[in-house]
Amino acid sequence: MTTSHLKIIVLKSLDKKAMSGYDLVKDIHSFTQHWKPSFGSIYPMLKDLHKTGLVEVDQVGRKKVYSITKKGRQAVKDISKSRDQIYEMTMDSLKNLELICDKKEIEFIHNLHAVMRNNFLPFKGVTKEMQEFTQIMMRMSSNDIILKREKDVKKVLKQTIIKMKKILG
Repeated sequence: MTTSHLKIIVLKSLDKKAMSGYDLVKDIHSFTQHWKPSFGSIYPMLKDLHKTGLVEVDQVGRKKVYSITKKGRQAVKDISKSRDQIYEMTMDSLKNLELICDKKEIEFIHNLHAVMRNNFLPFKGVTKEMQEFTQIMMRMSSNDIILKREKDVKKVLKQTIIKMKKILG
């Protein structure tokens, strides 16, 4: 996970409620269920966010409790706008898939991305795999691999859809 991703996650967590560094690590791990940031990355990050005015810190007993500032909330809003723009670009890229997939496959992919855009929680246990899938599809789309290897891509997608339907029951 990159530093910029961690900053976004920390700010979004603090936007929900004020927390100590320890509580942030627990909150992030609980949300992702596959990644737990180290204290060696959280505390320097919090120090940096404090220096830039995105969070403030209060001493509560022996604990430092971090809360988001007005500037930090604005940063979260800006990040959300950027995320929406990235999502729109992703959906535009997926239009290449419409050239090789049938209506049911396209509907499945659009539904999958709509769920991911609105809430990762249904995929808590497979978030890493969902991100990897999206990254692979984006790389394939940008390199025209989907168009060049249409038959192979379509075959893999169909097989995956069949397997997912079996899981559904």
